[in-house]
Amino acid sequence: IQTAWSETQSSKNLIIMIGDGMGPAQVTLARLYAKTYLDQEQLVLDQLWVGMNNTFAQADVYKNETKAIVSDSAAAATALATGHRTYNRSIAISNEAMGRPYASIMQAAKNEGKATGLITTTRVTHATPAAFFAHVRHRDMENAIASQYLDKDIDVILGGGEENFVSDPKKSHFGQAQREDGLDLITEFENKGYHIVYDQEALQTSKTDKLLGLFSASHIPYNIDRDDSVPNLSQQLQKALTILSQNDVGFVLLVEGGRIDQAAHANDAYSTILETLEFDQAIAIALKYAQQHPDTSLIVTADHETGGMSIARDQDNSVDLSILHEQKAASETISQLLKTADSKAKIIDILVNYLGDQDWQDSEIAQLLAEKNDKESVLNDIIAKRARIGWTSTAHTGVDVGTYAFGPVTDLLRGYIENTEVNTASLSTLELDLDQAEQQLQAQYLYPRFINDKDQQPLFPLLKLAEALNIELDDPLNLNTIPHQETNDEFYVSLEGANQILNTELGWDPLSERITLDWLK
Repeated sequence: IQTAWSETQSSKNLIIMIGDGMGPAQVTLARLYAKTYLDQEQLVLDQLWVGMNNTFAQADVYKNETKAIVSDSAAAATALATGHRTYNRSIAISNEAMGRPYASIMQAAKNEGKATGLITTTRVTHATPAAFFAHVRHRDMENAIASQYLDKDIDVILGGGEENFVSDPKKSHFGQAQREDGLDLITEFENKGYHIVYDQEALQTSKTDKLLGLFSASHIPYNIDRDDSVPNLSQQLQKALTILSQNDVGFVLLVEGGRIDQAAHANDAYSTILETLEFDQAIAIALKYAQQHPDTSLIVTADHETGGMSIARDQDNSVDLSILHEQKAASETISQLLKTADSKAKIIDILVNYLGDQDWQDSEIAQLLAEKNDKESVLNDIIAKRARIGWTSTAHTGVDVGTYAFGPVTDLLRGYIENTEVNTASLSTLELDLDQAEQQLQAQYLYPRFINDKDQQPLFPLLKLAEALNIELDDPLNLNTIPHQETNDEFYVSLEGANQILNTELGWDPLSERITLDWLK
C-alpha cells in the first residue's frame, strides 16, 4: 500500500473499526472462503496487519472475582475507547463501589470541536458503541444509553435498535418499543436538529449534517437475511464520511461489524464468514478515504474472539466449505422454520431448500426432531461437523486478536500491545487531551453500587460516598435520626439522608442510576 502520511504521526481524522468477536480464526475462515468462492486472494484486512493485542477484562472487585481473562464487549470496548480496563458488563465506569465515569476518545474529540459518529450492525445502544459515548454500570441499560446519546451531540448515529428510543409501539416505525418511561427520543432528536431515517433510500437522499439512522427494531438482520431496504455497512460508512468530513477540525468515527460476534455465539459458521466479509468491504471504503486524505488514521481490531473457532476438527485435517456455500439463510432463520416441522419429510424439505441436497442422514434428522427448544444449536453442530469447523464455546474466549492500521497512527500500534494502547495511540495521533474530558465528566457524576430498601428505593453507601466527595464524617458517626441499613461495616442511607449528613444537594438520575454532582453546596 502506498503511504503519503507525515512522519509526525499526527492526524486530523480517525476511523476506528471493531469486528466484534473477530478472532484470528474468523479472519482466516473468511479469507479461505473468499479465495475459494470469490476469486479473492486476500482480505483488505491482510494489507493492514501490524500486530496483535490482548483482550483481558478486570476482575470485578465488588463480586470478589480474582481473574477476568475473558472479556465481554462492554469491558473490552471500554479499554479501546477510554484506555482503562474495567469489569465485564461495565460501560466506561470504573471498577469500584463508588464508580467514576471514564471519558472516551469521542468526548475528548468533541471538546476540540471535532465531529463524531458511530455505525454498527447491532443496536446502536449495544455494548461496543455504547462504551464510546455512554456511561452505565451494566450494558443491559440500553434505554439509559439511548437517552445519554441525546446529550452527547453525536453527529452521525447509524445502526439498529429503534425499540430503545420509543415507548409506544404504535408510534414506532418498526412496531416495537422497549422504553417504559413514556419518552419519545425520536422526537427529542428531531428537536435537536437530527434527520431521522429508516431505510437505504432515505439514508442516501438525506442532506442533513445531523443524522440518526435506525434500520431495524433491534439488531440489523444478518447480511444473508437482509433486503435492499437496509443499507449495508459500506453504504452507511460512505454516508457518514460524507457528513463528518465537512467538519474542518476533523472527526472520529467508530464502525462496528457487530454481528460477527452474534453469528459466532450461535456457532453459525457461514453467517460469521459473511459478516466478516461485509466488515472487510467496509474497511476497503475506510482505507480508500484514508489513502485520499493523508491526515486520516485508520485502526481496525476486535474486542475479543467469540466461539473458540477452529478450522478442521476431530483429528480430520480437511475442511469442506461446500455446505456453507449452499446456505441460503442465517441459522436463526432456518431454525425458526425447523420449529414448525413435525416430521422427517418436513425437516428434509427445509434442509434441502436452505442448505442444499446434502444427503441428509437419518441420525441428523432424528437429532433435529428430538430437540424441542434449541434447534439452532443442533443445526449448527450438524453443519460444523460436515464442514469440519470446530467450536469450543458459545461464549467468548481469551484469545489475542489482530491489530490493523493505516496512516500516521500505524507505527504506534506495531507488535504485541495491550488493548488499552489502541486508545493511547489514538489520543497521541489526534493530539487530544483525555484528562481534561475525564475531569469534566467526573465532576458531574458518580455511579454508586447501591441497594434497594423494602420499597425498592435506592440506598447509598454513606462512607464510600463521603470518601468519594472528600468529605470528613464525624467520629463516631451519629445516625440515630437517619433511617439506614448496616451491611458489612457500611451504612446505607437514602439520598435525602446522605444530603443531610454530608451537607450536600446531590441529585439522582434513576434511569442511568447515577448521582449528579451539579448541586454540591
